[in-house]
Amino acid sequence: MEYLKDEPETQAIQIISTEDVEEANEFVDNARGQGLKIVGTHSGAFHCDEVLACTMLKYTEEYANPAIVRSRNPEIHELVDILMDVGDVFDPSKKRFDHHQKTFDSYFDDAPKEGSYPIKMSSAGLIYKYFGKEILRNIGKQFGANLGSTEEEITKTIEDSHKDIYHSFVKEIDAIDNGVSITNKDVRPRYKITTGLGSRIGRLNPAWNAEDKCPNKWFLKAMSVGEKDFLDAIYSKYMISRPAYNIVKESFEKRKEFHESGELVHFDQFCPWKSHLYKLEEETKNEGLIKFVFFKSGPMYRVQAVSTHESGFENRISLHEDWRGKRGDELKEASGIDSICFVHHSGFIGGANELSDVIKMAELSIAKHRESAPS
Repeated sequence: MEYLKDEPETQAIQIISTEDVEEANEFVDNARGQGLKIVGTHSGAFHCDEVLACTMLKYTEEYANPAIVRSRNPEIHELVDILMDVGDVFDPSKKRFDHHQKTFDSYFDDAPKEGSYPIKMSSAGLIYKYFGKEILRNIGKQFGANLGSTEEEITKTIEDSHKDIYHSFVKEIDAIDNGVSITNKDVRPRYKITTGLGSRIGRLNPAWNAEDKCPNKWFLKAMSVGEKDFLDAIYSKYMISRPAYNIVKESFEKRKEFHESGELVHFDQFCPWKSHLYKLEEETKNEGLIKFVFFKSGPMYRVQAVSTHESGFENRISLHEDWRGKRGDELKEASGIDSICFVHHSGFIGGANELSDVIKMAELSIAKHRESAPS
């Protein structure tokens, strides 16, 4: 990904941390004289949410050239064009985006899915919710991404991406900032994740025993770190995931041409397929329909079981139990399939040299599963 070779340029951004109104006024007047917009947030230790919020605003037309004021002084807050993560006010019409006040009760999804765990937004989620579609459109143009051939298609791509990137990237930032554990309270995590974006940005705060405790240069460094991850998430969505979706969608729609059962899907080329398949099943009200997918890997054809949930390891139907972990002649004898090559010991994937044989592997596994299932 060429765009990520170097860190995004944030060092040129003008920034000040102050509680002094006169000093802030001088800074703001100078910045406005240069045609800059004033972005405000709190002073002191910085966190991933406001760092990412400042970063995202750079990809809007209005705040593409910002100067940043970090303060907890309400008088200084009145000087800025937009204020995030401080001020005890959430009012998009006034460009005020705090989430710490007791009255705050705002979520990204207006109608959360049944069974989901709603999480209140932090300043990152708030900026993303209200500016995200513009941000995604502008970044898509920078990448040269094909978002659609008509304005209607482009709009739909951006709307879908807006939701997907929130749940796959921004929601984590919201949850951590709001103290929402990744597990239920009565479950003790087996390990702690310390390499996520929030942890990496948190470590950029000046140490308690550092000689240089001025956080501004480290705030800008944190913006660079957050920007790289944010751009990576969008690049993956537009340039990797979207082309894969088109392949999966076409294969899903042609599934009955491939196999009369409609439960098997063949991809003409391998691509990341899982999230797209679950989404297509949900959109067409066919949840749980597809049992196996097929694709070529080198000279071999692969058959892979579809798991019950996107992030789970339990399969809807696994490959035949009698074949698992076997190889060579032992596997051929157990299965009666000429070109069969392997079956993983867990039964989630297998391979053969002929497409017709991996299809047979799936058919026999489905038949065995249904034969042994309680009536």
